[in-house]
Amino acid sequence: MKKTRLFILCICLNISSMSLGLAQYVPKEEREKKTKADSASTISPEKPPVQARSKPTARKEPTSSLSEQSFSERLVFGGNTWLQLGTFTRVDLFPTVGYRLTEKLITGVGVNYQYLSTRYDIISAQGQRSSFRVSEHYYGWRVFAQQFVVPPVFIWAELESTNGNFYDLNAQEFSRRWLYNPMIGAGYQQGNRDKLGTGFYFMILYNLNYVDGLSQYNSPWVSRVGFTF
Repeated sequence: MKKTRLFILCICLNISSMSLGLAQYVPKEEREKKTKADSASTISPEKPPVQARSKPTARKEPTSSLSEQSFSERLVFGGNTWLQLGTFTRVDLFPTVGYRLTEKLITGVGVNYQYLSTRYDIISAQGQRSSFRVSEHYYGWRVFAQQFVVPPVFIWAELESTNGNFYDLNAQEFSRRWLYNPMIGAGYQQGNRDKLGTGFYFMILYNLNYVDGLSQYNSPWVSRVGFTF
């Protein structure tokens, strides 16, 4: 009887151990999947690459060529003035308007007005002092050409026509008439390099028709300071 019980007990132990072994058995394919899943869960996900932000480039305004500009856009306005007070008084007003034929060549016209006044002091034989003034108005027109050689340096040529009280060598007297002064010279202009012909300028001209005592100028050399825009 004891042997029978012992035999039954052994059978029960074997059955229980087999059931535990079957319960713990996992197929090879499942084990590999589980291993990959566990390894993937332990690895931190990769961060997407950060794209470098490109710096915004400055926007350039399109510049039109001279051929694309209208008539009014090619016009250049300006002129020069002069004021001198004292024994010899001089007032100059020379407005001009030019037209840009090319990038470096400007031609134009202008009007000119000059007021000249000279004071004369006289001492009589009795020692008495007196003075009087001789004044004259000059007006006229001019045509000119301005050519930039090496910006901002330019050469200048013009024909100035002036109506005034000039001395007539033939008549041997002063009379009101027209006097023509062709002038050539050079100058320097400080302004916008992208638009030549605008800004402040200084020039020196030589009067090819100068005769001492017969011109409204004191010298054949004429200096001018002006501006254009």
